[in-house]
Amino acid sequence: MLSKSKIIAFRQCPKRLWLSEHHPERAKSSDAPESAFAVGHTVGAIARRLYGPGELIFDDSTPDFSRAIARSRDASKAGSGALFEAAYRADDTLVLADVVRLSPDGADVIEVKSSASVKEYHVEDAATQTHVMRRSGVAVRSVRIAHVNTGFVYPGDERYEGLLTEADITEDVAALAGEVPHWIGAAKAVLTGSEPDVQPGRQCTRPFDCPFLDHCNQPDDIEYPVENLPGVGAHKLRDFREAGIREARDIPPAMIDSPKLERAYHAVVTGAAQIDRAQAQVLRDLAYPRHYLDFETISFAVPIWAGTRPYQALPFQWSLHVETAPGQLQHYGFLDLSGGCPARACMTALIEQLATPGPVLVYTSYEKSVLTEMSRLLPDLADQLMAIVARLVDLHPITKAAYYHRDMQGSWSIKAIIPTIPGAPRYDELAGVRDGLQAQSAYVEAIHPQTNADRRKEIHASLTDYCNLDTLAMVVLAGHLVA
Repeated sequence: MLSKSKIIAFRQCPKRLWLSEHHPERAKSSDAPESAFAVGHTVGAIARRLYGPGELIFDDSTPDFSRAIARSRDASKAGSGALFEAAYRADDTLVLADVVRLSPDGADVIEVKSSASVKEYHVEDAATQTHVMRRSGVAVRSVRIAHVNTGFVYPGDERYEGLLTEADITEDVAALAGEVPHWIGAAKAVLTGSEPDVQPGRQCTRPFDCPFLDHCNQPDDIEYPVENLPGVGAHKLRDFREAGIREARDIPPAMIDSPKLERAYHAVVTGAAQIDRAQAQVLRDLAYPRHYLDFETISFAVPIWAGTRPYQALPFQWSLHVETAPGQLQHYGFLDLSGGCPARACMTALIEQLATPGPVLVYTSYEKSVLTEMSRLLPDLADQLMAIVARLVDLHPITKAAYYHRDMQGSWSIKAIIPTIPGAPRYDELAGVRDGLQAQSAYVEAIHPQTNADRRKEIHASLTDYCNLDTLAMVVLAGHLVA
């Protein structure tokens, strides 16, 4: 039995569909799909409220597809009312429709998406759904996408009118009507055949990061794939593949034709970190005290605090290491697990702590974007927040210009860099939260009314340890670049 998600997987890459069916254990596990799924269900619940009243056909808590299909068929024949999560099956393909509005003149279908805009794969997804519904006897007359309106400002009191905005894609779906049977037939053939021979390429990350990317890019006998070398453009990568080169250590020196690639290649071949001290000179010239800042933020597709917008990044925690002189460190932090909007208290505390002059070091431009966004949300604090922005020094571009170790595998995440520095603190030794997605999940759990005091205390300690390590890692990295 096919589904919309399987056909989308096929459309992205036939090999992805085949692996998901025959070798799901090869997928790289991630918290991201689970988090996105939870967001989608939250938006879906609000959609049912906005488009109701109606009948909920399929419920995840009691999954019975046969019963859902029968109920959907009977309700669709009645030709009136609204259905949520209605189930239809045809051509060995099962679909669930978010919202179906029935009338004697036909059905209006509304697919609810948690994204902020209509994506190309949304249209393909809707085309598959429309095909199956029509083959099931439903006279679909219009198809629309309801997506999150990021301009919506939540007024509070559970008033979500305006959260969703609609885009009519009826004509776009009609243009694909002839393609869907071919997609279904080809997907069936893939599932019943042998593993497709598909080389890694643009499809590996579009429209989603494929969970089998590591499996395809890093066979067991390749430790340092050429795809992971920084400085490898599409043309150079094609040259390597045409020459049959997959392992970076097997590249002939004559094929190395840029300084960036040469540095990375030398790091891979020798196993020694490559550090360009001249590129790191800017760090030597920074005045003291130096402040190392990191935020943890939360964003909801469906806002829960009045005055906030969908997907607005709201800081609930910061860590600040202050280096008053070489090797002399003090630490300060803020964490709000009260359940109220943490933005104002978080920013007020930061402004107070950064009253002392000096550069504020961050890793990537994320902190700048958060501070800028908070200046808009809290206009009375705007001048002070933008004054902090003016003090920011981004370690990320400095590190990219000055440092590479082969074990980074082409990643410039600080979590990939820190393990390559001898004696650096380790994220994998943390007892609880170890990355940003886990931090967001922990925060949501902590502010939930049913979370008890002991568990909230445990989360507080875990979040504190994690965020503290983020800024300590920056201190270690900066010191290593100029040692």
